[in-house]
Amino acid sequence: MFNVLPDEWSKAQNYVLLDNHALGIMSFINQYQVSNISSVYDFRFDNKDILNIITSYKELFEIMQKNENDVPWNKARFEMTSEGDFSIDFKYDEDFAWYKSLDIDSQEYDDLDIEVINQIKSWEGLPESYPRYWAKTLLVLPNIDSLTRADVSAFTLKHNNSALLKEHWQDKYSDNAMRLWEEVKQAYKNKLESKYSIEELIFVLNYDFAVMPYQNPEEDDLGFYKWIFIEISKLS
Repeated sequence: MFNVLPDEWSKAQNYVLLDNHALGIMSFINQYQVSNISSVYDFRFDNKDILNIITSYKELFEIMQKNENDVPWNKARFEMTSEGDFSIDFKYDEDFAWYKSLDIDSQEYDDLDIEVINQIKSWEGLPESYPRYWAKTLLVLPNIDSLTRADVSAFTLKHNNSALLKEHWQDKYSDNAMRLWEEVKQAYKNKLESKYSIEELIFVLNYDFAVMPYQNPEEDDLGFYKWIFIEISKLS
């Protein structure tokens, strides 16, 4: 940073957005300020330095991981002053994680205002008062050991994301819903490791609870529901 900054500067920062932690894909924002001037200016690293920077942040990320599935941060900031002080900070920004999970070809992505995107990408992120329509409802799971169909019914009434997936899948809803349900059901029956998200598991729970009594009323489905809640608890 020192080598690529101009002669006059007072504070500079490089902060990283971890776009895809699994692939180690990062984007950088590099800015500096001059004493007594409120404006912020951009600077660029030399190409030869970028690989070293990526490697350093990747090593920090891996050191801080509790396990291979843990994501300790998705934003990191290194800041230094012309007087020689420096600091490094990390944060996990839920809004940024949601933004990076969007399909860039989806309507939801297209509908995002550029100002909101820029705020999400900033180090500070969105203000607390911003109405986050995508925020997840706090999940309170029922007691697995004493689970009843009444417990499942109460949970599905409170947590039903079918409408969102209908909007997302549109005319492919029926096919995709059946395919996802069958995959999750087979994972349970074959005692396979779950690879599904909380949203997918909640959808399958709602789908199965609504449909199965009419297809096979004799089947004991509580074992399946217990398995889903256990998998959800692992993820949450």
